[in-house]
Amino acid sequence: MEAAENNPDDRPLWNHVNILEILLRRTARVSCKYCGGSYPRVKAHLLLIHNAGTNVCPNVTEAILQQLQNEIAQAEGQN
Repeated sequence: MEAAENNPDDRPLWNHVNILEILLRRTARVSCKYCGGSYPRVKAHLLLIHNAGTNVCPNVTEAILQQLQNEIAQAEGQN
């Protein structure tokens, strides 16, 4: 899977899910490390983006959300 082949710093949200099954080259079934749920839209789930076609994680606190946003900003700055 491409996400597994890349440097984890390039895709920080993958550090916050467990890969359950690799489906296609760029697709995987994952479970959230915070709530255990399986969601197709990891970014929307973890960053608490409402109305994005998935449930937001009930266990992401403000501190975790800030950490995720910082990790994404850092990864985008490296590109």
